[in-house]
Amino acid sequence: MSFIAERVREHYEALDAGPRPGCAPGALSGFESAHNLSLPRSFADFYLSMDGLEGEVPEFGAHALQLWPLDEVCRVSERVAEYRGVPDYGPILTTLPEADQYIAFGDGMCWSHVLAARLSDGAGPVLWICGGSYARVAPTFDEFWVRYLENPDSVLWPDEDEINSPAV
Repeated sequence: MSFIAERVREHYEALDAGPRPGCAPGALSGFESAHNLSLPRSFADFYLSMDGLEGEVPEFGAHALQLWPLDEVCRVSERVAEYRGVPDYGPILTTLPEADQYIAFGDGMCWSHVLAARLSDGAGPVLWICGGSYARVAPTFDEFWVRYLENPDSVLWPDEDEINSPAV
């Protein structure tokens, strides 16, 4: 088990959030084939150690990150951009350069914002995305989790001056 995934598992167990066992290597390679992508090593190792959460994070409010199982992970240009509710994520396709190179792995406050990692070495940067706006919250996937475990607000609620917003 990766050290980061072990710490994240302990965090979610303490919250009674039901972390899932890691996915099988065959499921990981099947996911990559089905989505025509190659997951960054740190991202793949994490999901081999812990495959998201069984259910909701109970009573954690604004600090909760709902970590998706691998079968819910998706490109930002697909499932995320298709969500046209509140907020409307459709504009992210034009505001985020190379939106198809980011994979979303979780959300906060019932899709008020999603978190996504770039398909690159180190799976970074990691972005906070809300509608057509986004902010860089960590340089890598592993660093995202370090920051989340130390202070969830630091990655779930970026400062206003860090957010790239479309012109209104």
